[in-house]
Amino acid sequence: MSHPVTITVETPDGEQRELTAPAGAVLRDVLLDADRSPHGRYARRLNCGGNGLCATCGVRLADPSDPDHWHDDLADRVGYPRLSCQLRVRDGMRVQLLDKRVWGSRERDQRPCRYRPLTGLSTLGNPFQVEQETVAV
Repeated sequence: MSHPVTITVETPDGEQRELTAPAGAVLRDVLLDADRSPHGRYARRLNCGGNGLCATCGVRLADPSDPDHWHDDLADRVGYPRLSCQLRVRDGMRVQLLDKRVWGSRERDQRPCRYRPLTGLSTLGNPFQVEQETVAV
């Protein structure tokens, strides 16, 4: 049996709460058991159940570990939250729950973007043009 560890969870309104859970437990399950859902209001009932497919259980970590799930690898690259269903609890973990509408939010910054919408095209066909450019997202 795993030893208990303490994690700190911060809600979107700034409230902090310490939780105790077994080391190595799935973070999503720990949050749900503590009535601290990582899902937004619309995804609480409509999600993949912790299979890493829907991306609705995203959280931010103060000190993230190296990603070992394809979504978390992409999240690190483009600023998306990490999936709580793919994270294991470790001692001292600091988790920030997000204010979500449908899915997790993205940090705003400048990233290279290959696709830029074209203007003046009909709604039929591909409205994107491949071009390397830096845009604000």
